[in-house]
Amino acid sequence: MTDPSPRRDTADRVADTVVELGPLLGYVRVPARELDGAGAPGLLATLPPEVAVAIGSAATDAPDEPGPVADDHVSRVVALRAAVDAMLRHPDAAP
Repeated sequence: MTDPSPRRDTADRVADTVVELGPLLGYVRVPARELDGAGAPGLLATLPPEVAVAIGSAATDAPDEPGPVADDHVSRVVALRAAVDAMLRHPDAAP
């Protein structure tokens, strides 16, 4: 696992990779297209705090012609960030 997939990976698999890679783990990238409606609470809960989480995808997934930033883009980014926040929160943590 280099990029955790909310649709494919489990929290246990992510935890095993964190232990396996240890200090070699610099950052993880979560595919933005998999955050839409994919509920994976706690998926990234075992990441150490120094490991950055990026929302993105492979360059081939980028739109052909990016348009201007609009309100719907901003609201989508806010929703994507909330989805990643939920994946970082441990399931047993207080709300």
